[in-house]
Amino acid sequence: TVVAPASAVQYANPRPTPRTPIVAGSHQQLFLDPANKYHLSWTKSDTLQEATFTVSVRTRGWVGFGISPNGGMINSDIVIGWVDAESGGVYFHDRFAHGETLPVIDESQDWRLESGAENGTHTTLVFSRPYKTCDDHDRDILDGVMRIIWAYGDEDPVDKNQIQIHHLSKRGSKSLRLLMDATVADAELEPDVETWDILAKNSRVPDKETTYFCTLHKAPVGRKRHIVKYEAIVQPGNEQHVHHMVLFRCQHPDPRKLEKFLSQQDHECIPGLNNMPPDLLNCRAFYIIWTVGGGPFSFPKEAGLQFGSNNPSDVNALYYMLEIHYDNKYGVKNVVDNSGIRLYLTKTLRKYDADNYVMGSAEDYRIEIGRASCRERV
Repeated sequence: TVVAPASAVQYANPRPTPRTPIVAGSHQQLFLDPANKYHLSWTKSDTLQEATFTVSVRTRGWVGFGISPNGGMINSDIVIGWVDAESGGVYFHDRFAHGETLPVIDESQDWRLESGAENGTHTTLVFSRPYKTCDDHDRDILDGVMRIIWAYGDEDPVDKNQIQIHHLSKRGSKSLRLLMDATVADAELEPDVETWDILAKNSRVPDKETTYFCTLHKAPVGRKRHIVKYEAIVQPGNEQHVHHMVLFRCQHPDPRKLEKFLSQQDHECIPGLNNMPPDLLNCRAFYIIWTVGGGPFSFPKEAGLQFGSNNPSDVNALYYMLEIHYDNKYGVKNVVDNSGIRLYLTKTLRKYDADNYVMGSAEDYRIEIGRASCRERV
């Protein structure tokens, strides 16, 4: 058990910030919940190989934070802490969840409490941990998308073994890139750059855990352009539901058959489940991919991603399919979404055409590279 003395610092209420991560140097921050009550910020140090987290939550009770294998509680690496209302002492424990019950206190306390405080509305905890700890009950902090879980309660626990169960609205999960580097300043864009927003068409997200929706789109221009930058447009309020987006090019033997899909709203589109119109199976050439935690992407100043074609017979160059993977773990009803991807196009062609290279197979696109030992990095 870590019990810290009351801090003289009283943390102010966090300023409202977007739920998309803000990157400033190695510092990032966002609200994890739709109600803007659970605020997370963090910094990383590749030199020290550790990350420091600050959670500020609108509660005077306990606060939980963890790293999960899949967004659920089982097998998650969790910390739970609170500030005692009477003594001002900070209680903080590194725990592991074997099931959907109170996580057990870990024998090796690898999460380190830095400070904690409470004011009239918020509880704030600052804690840090090495990227790797070599503890079987800790999850490595990796350079990739990770599933973060969070929860809080309204009251201080009676003791470390009796913690109030959290309400459904006071828990959740989020996919984040904890070790994402600071964004590089955009390269200067050509003066003639125009944008094309490829958006979902009022997609009604079902109240089930996972859905893939696809919509077909036709380019506003046919002549060759270069894409010099792209970025995600996530509808405000739907951040918890939009998991990733893929833009595909179409390679249909008779592109005219795609026209009828332009006026249609959306289709479920998981290949292999026979729920996708056969014509759209010809639109599976990877073009642009965005996933949670990704920011705007600018191509090097010497290259651009080829868009359109100067060949009048290349009609396929006009058609693109947007696939969005939606998460709705808690079965939220009446979710309507218009998220998508914004392309930045220029007629001033750059020196090189950029393109994609995909490795793997249609059955399993993953490539296993093996597991490094605890102290090694792959």
